[in-house]
Amino acid sequence: MKVNYFLGVAAFLCLALTSCDSDNDNQVQTELNRLDNYLDSVKTAAPVYSAAKWDEIQKEYNETIVKVQEGGKELSTAANAKLEEVKTEYNKLKEKYNTYIREEEAKNDYKRNLRKSLFGEQLVGDDLQFEFVNANNALSVYERFVDNVKKNKEEYTREDWDEIKVLYEALDTRKNEIEKDLKSSDNLKIARKKVEFAGVKAIRRPLSKVKENEDAKQ
Repeated sequence: MKVNYFLGVAAFLCLALTSCDSDNDNQVQTELNRLDNYLDSVKTAAPVYSAAKWDEIQKEYNETIVKVQEGGKELSTAANAKLEEVKTEYNKLKEKYNTYIREEEAKNDYKRNLRKSLFGEQLVGDDLQFEFVNANNALSVYERFVDNVKKNKEEYTREDWDEIKVLYEALDTRKNEIEKDLKSSDNLKIARKKVEFAGVKAIRRPLSKVKENEDAKQ
């Protein structure tokens, strides 16, 4: 009788443990499927390659992996296979984001250096307000800008010329705002610098586009 009792208890415990393992496995599969769907939604949505967006993706991934691996429970073969599949997809996405972010950082560094060469230590923000330009320094700002463009005109790429055009137009907008305070002599000298710039841009900007097209064909 006692033997039958102990056998019954053992069978019950075995079933209970099997049930717990099964429940844990189902929970793991659910979490991994949810993460997999999330990564798929990131890939199919309009890409937002920013450090902030990557932090969001990384947080979602890390929190799910912690849930899956908590307690050191052994995963089933199917759960392990799904885990490796999700890790592979995550690493592909990680490499894509890291590559794009590095490229953007390099572009931003180059843009800052280009602006520095044209305007010196004056900080040119993304708003392009040019509030540092006033009636007393407008002429020197134009002189530095145009002289540097002339000096480096053969080195500029099409993207450089696009940036230079945007900066020049913003500088002109600021000049118009303070024009009433400018000396007549300074205004005349600025007008001459504007003619110099227009001549250089008219020749070099189209040539940079031609070079870009030729490089693309190689």
